[in-house]
Amino acid sequence: MTQARTSLVIGASSPGGLGEATARRLAAKGDAVIVAGRRLDALERLAGEIGGRAIRCDVEDEESIAALVAEAGPIRVAVNAAGTTLGQSILKLKREQIEAQWGMHVTANLLLLKTLGGAMKDTGGSRP
Repeated sequence: MTQARTSLVIGASSPGGLGEATARRLAAKGDAVIVAGRRLDALERLAGEIGGRAIRCDVEDEESIAALVAEAGPIRVAVNAAGTTLGQSILKLKREQIEAQWGMHVTANLLLLKTLGGAMKDTGGSRP
């Protein structure tokens, strides 16, 4: 019997969001799914429903990412669904809001790729 591949879905703590849907789909296909995000209560609820594991992670914090990778163990598939939205006209944005979006959608993604890429290169998993 082959062992299920381990998939990590980051940004899975928003009910009804893309991360949750992705985690559910991967679990339905037989993957061992680890869900990660900032809200541990929501992650634990989802993990319980899909038979997965929950790990808290703030993708804007490099130490938190490193801790996630260490706790997760070998992973073959990683999906980053973490993100935010402002829901307002760009004409009304303040500089702080723009910088926060940059941090979440650019810097955090690069930190994830750097850390996950190194961890996944020996598992035959995804390549950044």
